[in-house]
Amino acid sequence: ATAAGDWLSSEKGITTATQDRFGLVYLEDWKIAAGDLKTRFGLDALLDLGIYGLDSKEKKPYFVFARHRLLFPFRWKGQPVDCQGRNVEADAKGDRFRNTASANPLPYNADDLVAAKTTGDPVFLCEGATDTLTLAQSGRRAVGTVGTAGFKPAWLPYFEGLTVHIAFDADDPGQRAAAEVSKIFVAAGHRPPKVVKLPAGVKDVNQLFREGKAK
Repeated sequence: ATAAGDWLSSEKGITTATQDRFGLVYLEDWKIAAGDLKTRFGLDALLDLGIYGLDSKEKKPYFVFARHRLLFPFRWKGQPVDCQGRNVEADAKGDRFRNTASANPLPYNADDLVAAKTTGDPVFLCEGATDTLTLAQSGRRAVGTVGTAGFKPAWLPYFEGLTVHIAFDADDPGQRAAAEVSKIFVAAGHRPPKVVKLPAGVKDVNQLFREGKAK
């Protein structure tokens, strides 16, 4: 029940139930969170993880999520392994997200890869957390990269034997990235992914569902 939660519901169609299910957090007072983390884990550990950074001029430590206070935890087998922050007030595309220094050891919502191997469900590979949540909310298996260049070849073993649909954005960068990811799968001997083609005028998966055009 925060302004960020309301924004996710009204602007992205991500319900409160989905927000809770995926453990999304909004830092109402980031200073309290930053201080608590420093007390628990120490500054050196937080600098290594990229949760704190060093100012380039004065070399003073700072909390990287001070403005990017809507947090999307990356989990593996239920445990947090990474985090991405979003600034819901940002207009400029380049300032919307903030990542840690971990280089994303796994895709967002990677636990769906484990579940899909049990159920046999196809997995949708999305461009970002919001599209991933949109598909997960619809009852599909979905994981996400951090941006168009976010897929890591080291992740391939987690996709072994799965039917993969690449559901990146419809713009040129998104489609080029989808083609490159497909090549990575094929070069490693994996089943070729299917690239989702969005209808004309639809920029991403989230818009597809918000406008009721999903089948």
